[in-house]
Amino acid sequence: HTKLLGIMQERLQHHSRRLPPMVDTWASSRGDVMEPSEFALSLVKEIGVLQRVLTPLLLQSELLSLFGRVSVMFNKQLIETFSGLDLKTAAVQRHVYCDGMHIANCLAGLPQPP
Repeated sequence: HTKLLGIMQERLQHHSRRLPPMVDTWASSRGDVMEPSEFALSLVKEIGVLQRVLTPLLLQSELLSLFGRVSVMFNKQLIETFSGLDLKTAAVQRHVYCDGMHIANCLAGLPQPP
């Protein structure tokens, strides 16, 4: 499962690199945007693909272990990523909050160890 974790970490890093230019765009936006950005939508889509592919192939105990580790890894990396952003405007703060909630809801829906 180490290989799968490595792949998911690489995907998270890939999407995280795309986030700073988005923040610059958000800073100049107006209005109450409460939809996830392409960053969050793409990340959640990849997590969903991984879950759909692995669910029929792995034992429940393996799924719990793997997705528990994916959740921890994503939480740590996203905290670092979001903490490094310049939350200079209310629009940026709303976008980051919306993205964070969208990703958190996805992670909460994954199989988790007890």
